[in-house]
Amino acid sequence: MADVTKAEQLPNCKLMITGSSLSGKIELAKRVADLAGDKQRLRIQLSDPISNQHYFEHPHHKLFVIVVSCLEHMEDFTTQMKNIPQYLIARNLVYVVLSKSDLHLQHQMNPVEAKRWLMAYNADIPLMYWYSAKRSTDHIAKGILAYATRPLSSRSLLLYPAKPVFDGNAQVVGQDAKPTMGIISSRHHM
Repeated sequence: MADVTKAEQLPNCKLMITGSSLSGKIELAKRVADLAGDKQRLRIQLSDPISNQHYFEHPHHKLFVIVVSCLEHMEDFTTQMKNIPQYLIARNLVYVVLSKSDLHLQHQMNPVEAKRWLMAYNADIPLMYWYSAKRSTDHIAKGILAYATRPLSSRSLLLYPAKPVFDGNAQVVGQDAKPTMGIISSRHHM
């Protein structure tokens, strides 16, 4: 594990993974960092669900990924979606992941109903379903990485990057008493 203080030597975070699915956020963040490798120097901030106002405190982020578990109630999902500022949606800076990785547990929320609600609320918010299978995780992680590292002039959501070439060496650099506030880095530390 890298020292927490060394996180300060890295460039500003460009990606925040938020939402109420703690295990989902951590798993996706680690996979994105693994795929990013050393060359990207990508920092990923993990956060608990944030309010509408808190989005404005991170103006340099290229992407906000919101991970929601199907174990939650529909009201929790809609609240998190309504907290997203409209300007982020208009600039394609939001990516929603609905986690269905816990299929053996009783779901409180119907994924089809969640998608229908989101389409009616704002059809411009991309929604991806995520299963625990490695292929599903890799697919979503590659899409997140491609979008978070895209040129600022790019406006498209790259869910299917063509022949991606990735270096995989990532490490966690902000593990403390609040795991949801950790930092994932794809840069090696000396």
